[in-house]
Parts: sequence; structure tokens; C-alpha cells
Amino acid sequence: MIERGAFDEQTNLRTTVAYIEDIAVFAETNRRFDIPVTTAIIKIRYFNDLRRMMSPNQTKLLLKLTTDSIKEKTRTNDITYLLNSDDPTWAILLYTDNKGAGIATGRIKEGFEKNVKANDSLSTMAISMIVGIASWDSSTMKTPYDLMNAGIHETQYDV
Repeated sequence: MIERGAFDEQTNLRTTVAYIEDIAVFAETNRRFDIPVTTAIIKIRYFNDLRRMMSPNQTKLLLKLTTDSIKEKTRTNDITYLLNSDDPTWAILLYTDNKGAGIATGRIKEGFEKNVKANDSLSTMAISMIVGIASWDSSTMKTPYDLMNAGIHETQYDV
């Protein structure tokens, strides 16, 4: 999986390659069994500004803390991905609707805030998550990229 670029060694998460392949599977499950499929896209608000104020160790710690916060608050059948490590962007594929994804990401945000406050190295900085949620819609979405891009677009509206 590492050779195909489907697995990130640093975070032990799947990457964009696997995410795109998995959306196709999730979308087919949606079509066949009418199970809602939603993605949540997670970013760190003002990451580029924060990175300039942080040491490399703090940046690495923030990425690990974010990944751990996401993993500890998701169900076992929710799959987490690291889509971009330069501008850290995580994605989660969930078998739920927008409301269910909102509940799940609310838990993730709460856990993340708690973990940041408990960390001596990061607690003095104004660190927060932004989340975008989009559900698969077979009438308007034709490729896995449509779902990913819809979720990324929704991050612009998280306040």
C-alpha cells in the first residue's frame, strides 16, 4: 500500500489514492442498499499561520494529536484518511447522513479541543478545527472526486 501511495507512514492513515477508491465502494453500497454515505473533511483553522509560529516538533505533534483525536472519536466502520500533509486535510467516510456526520464531527471537535488544552506544548495557541460535510448524491455526483470536492468546499462555511 505504501508503494502505491495509498498509505501514509507518518500517521498510519490511508491517503487520497485509497480515499478515491473507497468512495467508489461506498457509492456502490449507497446505490445497492440505499445506505447514506457522507464524507467529513477536517482541516486546522489558519494552519499556515500557526505553522510559522510553531516549532517543527509542535507541528508534528499537532498532526499526531489531530489524527489521534479523529481516530478515538470515530466508529470502527468509519474510515479516516490523510488527504494532504502539506496543508493538513483529513477525510472520514461514514455510513450516515449529514445529521449523523454532524454529530460525529461534533464529538471529534470536542475531543480535539480537550486534547489540545491538555497538551502543554499546544495549549497556549488558538488552535481549532474546521469541518466540511457532504453526502453522496448519485443524481448530481458522478465521480468520487465530486464528493471529495463538495466536502472541501463545505469547509469554507464552518465558522
